[in-house]
Amino acid sequence: MLRFLSITALLLTLLSVPLFSQTADSNAPRIEVIYPKPGQRIGAADSTFILGNVTPGSALKINDFDVDVYPNGAFLAFLPLKAGAFTFRLEATLGGKTKSYSLNVTVPEPYITPPEDTLLFRSDYMLPTAPIMMMEGDELEVAFRGTPGLNAYFQLSSDPRFFTMTESPPEPQSYWARELFGEDDYPDSLLMRGRYTGITHLTHRN
Repeated sequence: MLRFLSITALLLTLLSVPLFSQTADSNAPRIEVIYPKPGQRIGAADSTFILGNVTPGSALKINDFDVDVYPNGAFLAFLPLKAGAFTFRLEATLGGKTKSYSLNVTVPEPYITPPEDTLLFRSDYMLPTAPIMMMEGDELEVAFRGTPGLNAYFQLSSDPRFFTMTESPPEPQSYWARELFGEDDYPDSLLMRGRYTGITHLTHRN
C-alpha cells in the first residue's frame, strides 16, 4: 500500500505543475516516460504501471491501449506484461501529427511451482548463494525452492544433527498483480509454493 500511495503522490505532483510550456510548436506532440526507465528490470510478472507526460491535449495509445491524459499532459496507465524482453510502444497524436516512442524493459520469467509428484530442488534459488564467513552465535538462514508439500531438513558439515525447515505459505509473485486482482481473486497460477526456510544459531561442538 505504501508503494501505491507513493505513486499516487507522484502523479499528484505531476498534475500540480505544467509539464510542457506552450510554444508556437505546441501542436507537435512530445512524450516523456518517468517510469519505467529504458532497460529497467521490472519487478512484476504480469502487469505494471507506466507513468509520464505528453504535450497537453494529446491523445495517447500505449501498446494499442487508449490511455487517459490529464489536462496538463500527465498520464498513469496500468498495463499487462509478457516475460522476457518487453517493449512499451507509445503513440501520441495532436493536431494531426503523431509521435511514436518505444521503451524497452526486461520482465522476469514467472516462477513455475514444480508438480507435487516430482522431487525437485531449484538450483536458481538457494540461500546462502555463496560461501560466507560466520562466527559462533551468529544466526544462519538456509532456504531453497523445490517440490511443495514435503518435509525438508538441512545439516551442517560440523554438526550431525538435522535441522527442520518450514515451508512458507503460498506467496504472490507480483505486488502489482495483487493490487489488480485483490486478495480473494488472485490467480492460483501466480502463487509460488515450495519455498523452505530453516534457521539455526551456530554453536561450537567438540
